[in-house]
Amino acid sequence: QAPSQPYHTWMTGKWHVGGDYPPNLPNHWKQHAGDVHHPLPVQRGFDEHFGTLGGGGSYYDPPSLIRNEELVCMETLPDDFYYTDAINDEACRQIRACVEKKGASEAPFFGYVAHCAPHWPLHAPPERIAKHRGRYRNGWDALRIERHAKLQELGLIKKNWECSPRDE
Repeated sequence: QAPSQPYHTWMTGKWHVGGDYPPNLPNHWKQHAGDVHHPLPVQRGFDEHFGTLGGGGSYYDPPSLIRNEELVCMETLPDDFYYTDAINDEACRQIRACVEKKGASEAPFFGYVAHCAPHWPLHAPPERIAKHRGRYRNGWDALRIERHAKLQELGLIKKNWECSPRDE
């Protein structure tokens, strides 16, 4: 960060651009995190970072979890730790910290939130799986049309906008 930068920068979630962090080789990333070939977010313009250095892995026991330049000890995480929630909680914490530091009207910041959830593996707590069980029973195409109709009903998209063609 340049000293004259008038805003705070933070990131939470997967870094995924700082070199190779094989999830099954923790000694590799413990040894290389922050070196010239494996830069950390705080070495690339972010004032703060909480997240994983790689792009995928366990949502309950994420490999390469780091806060700024310190690896997070898995034993210190709560028993109900879930990475997606931790990413969101950290984003909320960062926003609150920026507002509290400067006041709501003078709290410019740049926050970057990068979830692993769009990637493998698809982990979710059992209660979230149960909530959506059967949702795709009629198939993806039916659900897609249903969601399009709901967007129209809510006024989020115009009623004359057709559902886009299925990507073949």
